[in-house]
Amino acid sequence: MVQRLRNLLKRWIKGNIKDFYWRIYGINLRNPRFPKTSKAFLFICKGNICRGPFAEHLVKKLAREGITEAGTFYSAGLEVSRSLPSPKEAVLAAEKFGLQLNGHRSRGLTQKMVESFDMIIAMEAWHFKALRKAYPKHNHKFFLLPFFDTKNSREEKGFLRYNIQDPYGRSVDEFYACFQRINYCIEGLFKEIRD
Repeated sequence: MVQRLRNLLKRWIKGNIKDFYWRIYGINLRNPRFPKTSKAFLFICKGNICRGPFAEHLVKKLAREGITEAGTFYSAGLEVSRSLPSPKEAVLAAEKFGLQLNGHRSRGLTQKMVESFDMIIAMEAWHFKALRKAYPKHNHKFFLLPFFDTKNSREEKGFLRYNIQDPYGRSVDEFYACFQRINYCIEGLFKEIRD
């Protein structure tokens, strides 16, 4: 019982410190103005096996269904050393959204991609900052996807306000929750584009 209380206290302290850090750190994070025309979208995550591919396939599906305008939709990763498939948990969670990730293979971000896409949308604050540092001439193209969250933006504080947490190595339910959040963010992104 005492050990359980200690573990709960540790998690509570760690969570509050993490959220406090992000409340301070996040003050300087802002999306740039929208480009006048946005027809080419690139979704960025770490390894391009979970979040980015899900966002890419979701937007392609929405475009086919006429929910969003047609465009070019793609994804890439910041740390891709070799081409890998999506994990089975990601494939199973994506199927609940009517998406197939089982044929996806990861791909790394290139200079050509940065130059050719109108909006480059990151899943986490560190992706956003890394993009801005690596490609300063293109800072007007880099956006942070969590800022478009239509469902949770008022409730999220700290870390979750600025990051869509990587579900890699976790359960199908955690992948599903991550993908649901991406879905809400994409709804918000395209609503803002239409307005």
